[in-house]
Amino acid sequence: NSLEDLDVCSNQLNSLPKQIGALSLKTLIIDNNPFKKLPPSVNLSNTHELLAYLRSQLNDSTLKPINRIKLMILGEANVGKTSLLNCFRQEKKRETIATDGIEIHDWTETVTYHNQKTTLTFNTWDFAGQDIYMITHQFFLSARSIFLVVFNPFDNSLVKVGYWLK
Repeated sequence: NSLEDLDVCSNQLNSLPKQIGALSLKTLIIDNNPFKKLPPSVNLSNTHELLAYLRSQLNDSTLKPINRIKLMILGEANVGKTSLLNCFRQEKKRETIATDGIEIHDWTETVTYHNQKTTLTFNTWDFAGQDIYMITHQFFLSARSIFLVVFNPFDNSLVKVGYWLK
């Protein structure tokens, strides 16, 4: 097919036909339409993500479980973010040093869901808590993630929890 760009801005569209997902578009612009059926997690300005969603609807109308989860661990320095992550991963207790920047690792767990065993993969992002890194963390945070804010209730790290929740 030769169609590369499709602009349906301001057409009062309530939905998009899932068949659009079969097109090999470079650009799909759908701004200013009152969509009712698109989930809020789909970034409407991201052509790749929007087409992937439509393709998933085209290929299978049933819901499929998500087996990969992005887990972002945030908080002040020395509150135990890495230690908590090591406990989740059931790693032996080890001497931890301050995280430098961001440590990214995969952690898998086998769980039973509806009487079937399935494997979940957590893509863990362990953020350093030192002040020098805090300004750069915003460039790595993504909306489709689980955020775990760790703090020590017995010191002033609780005061800065609001910063992480913005």
